[in-house]
Amino acid sequence: MIGKTLAHYEILDKLGEGAMGEVYLARDRKLGRKVALKMLPMPMAEHPDHLARFEQEAKAIASLNHPNIVTIYSVEEDGDLRFFTMELVEGKTLKECLPENGLPLPEFVDIALRITDALEAARQRGVIHRDLKPSNIMVTTEGRIKILDFGLAKLRGAEVPRLVEETLTQAGSMLGTVPYMSPEQVEGRNLDHRSDLFSLGILLYELVTGRRPFQAESWARLITSILRDDPRPVTDLRPSLPQRLSQILRKCLEKDRNRRYQTARELWQELEQLKTGSSSVEISIRPAATAAPRSIAVLPFVNLSADPEQEYFADGLAEELINALARLSELRVAARTSSFIYKGKEASIRDIGDQLNVASVLEGSVRKAGNRLRITAQLIEAASGYHLWSERFDRKLDDVFAIQDEIAKTIAETLKLKLVDEPSQLVRRYTLDVDAYNAYLRGRFYWNRREGGALQKGLRSFQEAIDKDPAFALAYAGLADAYNTLAFYNFLPPKVGFTKGRDAAERALELDESLAEAHTSLAWATVFFEWDWHKGERTFQRALELNPGYGTAHLWYCFYLMAMGRIEESVEHITQAQQAEPLSMITNGAFSFLMYNTRNYHRGIEEAEKTLDLDPSFGPGYSFLGWNYAQLGKYDEAIDAWRQAVQRLAGQSLSQAMLGYSLARSGAEGEARAILQDLGGDDGGRYVSSYFVAALCVGLEETDLAFDWLRRACEDRNNFLVFLNADPIFDPLRGDPRFSEILATVGLEVRR
Repeated sequence: MIGKTLAHYEILDKLGEGAMGEVYLARDRKLGRKVALKMLPMPMAEHPDHLARFEQEAKAIASLNHPNIVTIYSVEEDGDLRFFTMELVEGKTLKECLPENGLPLPEFVDIALRITDALEAARQRGVIHRDLKPSNIMVTTEGRIKILDFGLAKLRGAEVPRLVEETLTQAGSMLGTVPYMSPEQVEGRNLDHRSDLFSLGILLYELVTGRRPFQAESWARLITSILRDDPRPVTDLRPSLPQRLSQILRKCLEKDRNRRYQTARELWQELEQLKTGSSSVEISIRPAATAAPRSIAVLPFVNLSADPEQEYFADGLAEELINALARLSELRVAARTSSFIYKGKEASIRDIGDQLNVASVLEGSVRKAGNRLRITAQLIEAASGYHLWSERFDRKLDDVFAIQDEIAKTIAETLKLKLVDEPSQLVRRYTLDVDAYNAYLRGRFYWNRREGGALQKGLRSFQEAIDKDPAFALAYAGLADAYNTLAFYNFLPPKVGFTKGRDAAERALELDESLAEAHTSLAWATVFFEWDWHKGERTFQRALELNPGYGTAHLWYCFYLMAMGRIEESVEHITQAQQAEPLSMITNGAFSFLMYNTRNYHRGIEEAEKTLDLDPSFGPGYSFLGWNYAQLGKYDEAIDAWRQAVQRLAGQSLSQAMLGYSLARSGAEGEARAILQDLGGDDGGRYVSSYFVAALCVGLEETDLAFDWLRRACEDRNNFLVFLNADPIFDPLRGDPRFSEILATVGLEVRR
């Protein structure tokens, strides 16, 4: 073709060729400029399917107008030849520019922002590229970035013959683009713009490390790697890179597209924060370690009793074994909230071992009839599925403690753990009264549900245990937790709930000063009700001295540290809690709340969604989602989340007030004011959260009324005032002298 003239374009040289066409350097004789001319070869031009594909590429590029996307000039014909002309981009491809160990971070971020912005423009026009790779992106001689080759692009709503799609998939493979495909692309599923974000994640990974995240010796193994493998964090390959970048790329490369960034705009915002350092807090997530050979998860025991109400006993038995095994210093034990996530679910032992990072799993069943027990237990090696030990116990109910102790000691012996310096009884017997013990297990069963009605049942069960054995220290700790939780979520007035919680915790410590649970409960009330910051911190630290692996202590200490403005320490403790309990709904939800209060809203949404993935019925998960969506200005999503929270947390004024706040911010002032009127005139006996009614007033821009409710919150000693220095909802009030007065009442210093 070189030297020939098509229409008024003189072909000067050949620039390249691909599955869907040949590209030439040409001179436009009419306008006196050089262009790139892409031609559909004759055999393909005669096929209507290929012609349709060729025209689709032209339409895709023509629909876009972005400085980082190549510009199309015209679509032409010359006899039987079909071609279109484009902007001539002179320079080198990213593939040619890429250093062996990746680009310097500032240069990488600049390029990543430009490509991401271009993809967002394409998304808004309904265009999916489907072939992102370094050789399709040019760096011009002036240093600009241009995305080329939309030969595989798909326009939303465009009708593309099936034969064309099949041909393109095969062509893409031959061209070597499989290394940049998304999981849904290699599986041949329907694609949307999130497929491009996965491909972009691969490309960005390569730009910053010099190597692709998925590598293999054959296409088949490479496809398997894309579908199954998690790439190494980029910080493993370049330790000088920020941990935040590892997190960003990890999210781009999620196998499930619902867990990726949902738009390129979201990714662009994260990269911009990385560039400017505007992220309020750097979250460091340590890579998961290889499962230690002496590590175990205790699954909830299956209730085989005729009475389904005996479920609490089966759960309690497993929980007591977790606590007993945790006393073995050589054994790492998965926390209850993580291992119990598998309750009632089908999951292989191998998958459980992988997800909880443990080498062995204990599972069992309980049949309870009158005063008789039948307990079966089996210890399984997670990697192989082989049984290491199994046993059946037929005993009287009075022997339950001895059975637990025998199981725990057998596990220790099987895993070759030393029992030297360990207590003769691994299962601590806080009571000898079996009925009191039963009531305590029932209390923990309901407390773990974290809902108003269940918490009340837990409260009554703990009190029943105390009535049966007034010296039962652990039951007092449970009672303290129940009262504190009801007060914290504003189901009870703080003055009622936290006062009773504090008293119960103090009684537990009078009976047994070594209870980490009781120290944590006391610290909780000391911080969130008494606002005694120094005493509260000392008490949290004492709890962690007694039990360094107690996730709840790390969790609530994290919130104390956040209230004090000690963000790095706060992140460290919530991270420890999450590592101890990776599948805990409470811990993941709390992480979302921390992200909200540190202005990392996208990460907050990610953690809230992770929480709801574990259990879509978990009411507080929707609260965490609603808080973060509202601060991003996504009010429709926030309103939907808060409506779900109101439905699932019936009777909780917190959720109702926050629904009103989101409605007010969205412009639905009438509905918001109706909620304010309902809360302000509530005489139904429930506690109306004064703190969150103040938040609703902020949403309505009723500043004076907001301060009235904040003063009432001080009188109520509302626990959420602890977060007042951090809560972004109250940012509009921070310059007002009345705000400083409220902070002083709580004992907090004004932050600048």
